[in-house]
Amino acid sequence: SASRPTRRGGGPATMDEAAAFTGLLAVVHGLAFYGPILWLTANQERLEKYATVKDKEGRQVLTPDPLLRKAYAEVGIAQAVAPVLSYALWPVFAFFGSTVFGPLPPLWVWARDMAVAFVVNEFGFYWAHRLLHHRSIYKYIHRQHHEFKVNSHGISAEYAHPLEEVVANFLPTVLGPMLLGSHAVVVALWVALRTVQAVEAHSGLELPWSPFNCFGRFTLTQQAHLFHHKENVGMFGAFTNIPDALFGSDGHYHRWVQRREEAKAAPSGGGEKLD
Repeated sequence: SASRPTRRGGGPATMDEAAAFTGLLAVVHGLAFYGPILWLTANQERLEKYATVKDKEGRQVLTPDPLLRKAYAEVGIAQAVAPVLSYALWPVFAFFGSTVFGPLPPLWVWARDMAVAFVVNEFGFYWAHRLLHHRSIYKYIHRQHHEFKVNSHGISAEYAHPLEEVVANFLPTVLGPMLLGSHAVVVALWVALRTVQAVEAHSGLELPWSPFNCFGRFTLTQQAHLFHHKENVGMFGAFTNIPDALFGSDGHYHRWVQRREEAKAAPSGGGEKLD
């Protein structure tokens, strides 16, 4: 197979490439975001047995309609940032060797680029997310996302302030592929994977057949993300709990889990408390 073309030090990136790159990511992201949301919504009753939080009748606790309508109305504001940044950053992608119309790389390059993208995103998102929880800036930016106290709808994955979209969502996702000069199709595949994972993580459904459970005990579970949204502390990661364990932000979560288990074991133990 042909080696991946490099453009480091070559000619300038063209507007046609920038437009194609922007359009590709926009379409892929839109399908990867709204497609799973529509599917999860259409199958809500069938899937609610996997819900992390249920009411006394065993039904999934759903997002209140006013908040859901607000999220649908406003999520596009943050999402509008991504195409602008994709277009603006294409010359940087091209400098490091990215191409839109060039031949696809060999499979080992796909695997390498996806692995690096994953690691960069895992730690980049962790620190960006943790930064957004700093008391000096939280109320100005990240508090919007935490209007969802209980995850039960994928729309909340990107219901965020535009600055959060830049710092925590877009840049950690594309930084690895950009520095590697990944082919645009590889970038699009990674964006799709990350987007689907974010939607599922905010669905409130612990799906046993989810491919994102492949990390075993290192998976950042629905329960961990529920804790994060309810208690507003710790468990800042994306796919895994590894960054939280490494940087000591998982202690509150483990104590919370222990209290829940003790409450369930008590004779008067009931369902999930939502305050």
